[in-house]
Amino acid sequence: MQILLAIVVVTLLFTFWFKVSNESPTAFLLAVAGWCCLILYGIGIPLQRMCVQAQLQAMQAIADTPRGPDYDSAAWRSKIADCNAQLAQWRYYNRNPVFDIFIPDVVDTTEFLK
Repeated sequence: MQILLAIVVVTLLFTFWFKVSNESPTAFLLAVAGWCCLILYGIGIPLQRMCVQAQLQAMQAIADTPRGPDYDSAAWRSKIADCNAQLAQWRYYNRNPVFDIFIPDVVDTTEFLK
């Protein structure tokens, strides 16, 4: 992620430095690709963080659900196992410096469901 973002920035600087015009189609295509990647990162990072926050709230709702006689059902245990697996995956990616920007740090303080 950081390497790709660095490539995008270098590409954009390259286009401005050499004053790219229609005379150089390769540099122009690189500039367009760089701008597209930069726009996609600008849109994708907040959307991913918003989706993780929404799923964390759904997990909290599951944890706050009163446990009745059907608490030990297989479907309920499967749902809790899926939530815990998702949380473990987010924690792994949050510790990875490449994907850290996509996952909010609140996942590290969230407890697994029981």
